[in-house]
Amino acid sequence: MYDTPFKLANAPGLASGELTSVQNENDTSSHCAIPSVHSIDEIDASCFEIEHFPEVQRLFQQMHEFEQEGLIVPFLETLTPEKRQMVNFNTYNYLGNASDAVVAAASKAGIDKYGTTMSSSPIVGQTQLNVDLENALCAFFHAEACILFVGGWVSNVTTIDTIVSKGDLILCDALNHDSCVSGQRLSGATILPFPHNDTKALERMLASLRTTYRRVLIVVEGVYSMDGDIPDIPELIRLKKKYKAILFLDEAHSFGTMGSTGRGICEHFHVNPHDIDIRMGTLSKALGSVGGFILGSKALVQYLKHCAGGFVFSVGLAPACGAAALASLKLMTQSASRTVTLQERSGLFYDLCQEHKVPIRKSTYRGAPVVVVMIGSTIATAQASEYLASRKINVKPIVYPAVEEGKCRLRFFLSALHTPKELNETVKALTMYLSGSVASKVATSAALESTVEMKRNGLKTTSDGVTIVKKRKTRKKKRSAVRNQAKV
Repeated sequence: MYDTPFKLANAPGLASGELTSVQNENDTSSHCAIPSVHSIDEIDASCFEIEHFPEVQRLFQQMHEFEQEGLIVPFLETLTPEKRQMVNFNTYNYLGNASDAVVAAASKAGIDKYGTTMSSSPIVGQTQLNVDLENALCAFFHAEACILFVGGWVSNVTTIDTIVSKGDLILCDALNHDSCVSGQRLSGATILPFPHNDTKALERMLASLRTTYRRVLIVVEGVYSMDGDIPDIPELIRLKKKYKAILFLDEAHSFGTMGSTGRGICEHFHVNPHDIDIRMGTLSKALGSVGGFILGSKALVQYLKHCAGGFVFSVGLAPACGAAALASLKLMTQSASRTVTLQERSGLFYDLCQEHKVPIRKSTYRGAPVVVVMIGSTIATAQASEYLASRKINVKPIVYPAVEEGKCRLRFFLSALHTPKELNETVKALTMYLSGSVASKVATSAALESTVEMKRNGLKTTSDGVTIVKKRKTRKKKRSAVRNQAKV
């Protein structure tokens, strides 16, 4: 089951573009691969006690490895006034709207007028505030219609799940966000990933399979948040027209950040946004609020408003969130200066990294709001993050299982609020860490992780360097099945 971006990216045959038989399995066998038992008493604790789930044990093991290295587990930290004094690269407050006084005042006014929540599903009634926001989003991003959701994640999940089903085919970029992957799983459609940004492989799949399925949904992103790169939108439009497919574009990280006025990846490529069947955006990034939305035809939006579970069976967008997003959108309509500043800051950071030979990901697009610095192993990446924190620079490590082991990275979200001085100091700190002692640090952490991985796999090394296998009670088949099916 390819139920996570990492698993999709490592699907058999993916590199060659010849993957043509992945099915969306909805049975329990892919999630509970255990040997046959003959009585209830034989069922292992790993099947019903959450703390004994293999995937939970792996998480605890990773935390233990951090502690062994003297590292602080770099996730779920509580923000403090001291933390706020750091240069923050963990926030996707791209345009600074989340901390804008005008936006904050509008959010408070929304509560004063409408209360703290809608208290019901929007299908029974919408506030005028949310209707105004939908209309404003349509006007700014050049769309026929818009539907609001309480979150970006649910926007992708429920829309994909509603649009396609069994008998349909989803051709998805191998590095799509988890929300896209989750929606694909729920839909029941056949899922086939194509190699990241490889439109030639995508066309081979379309040519081979299009007539076999009722609907074909192509799912891509405007800016890939783990890599900072962008797709070839003009070519994707050509393919979707040629093969009569539906094109779904996740613009969570490209709305407000790409294009001369922040209208997204379509503006960046100078293509007609109406050539994209479904565009998704979030309120939590450039718009400084919370929520998500889908843009498309009137038929699409009416269908979603009556049939999408994430809309019909969920509370509507909170007034404070709608008011904040609407205020941000008004600021963006009045001036594109913050988008221009963001692009300048991102370009500067990219250039500084290049100048100082900081290993940014090759595919990262200069001017995109995400710049990815490749480090290597999980421990080495955590060490780099902790070193930068000691220099008052806040950037979290992206490690396995979010990405492949050995390809762990530091992900920098750029903001219009970052100053050139802060960016220069950050690159200097990165350069200082990566030079000199970094080789020994990486080697040490790599050796540690190799040892830990061998222990997990039942291996050990003798004094003469020979690797031997330790006996285990559990069968190899069981271990492999559990490892392969663990959620990440």
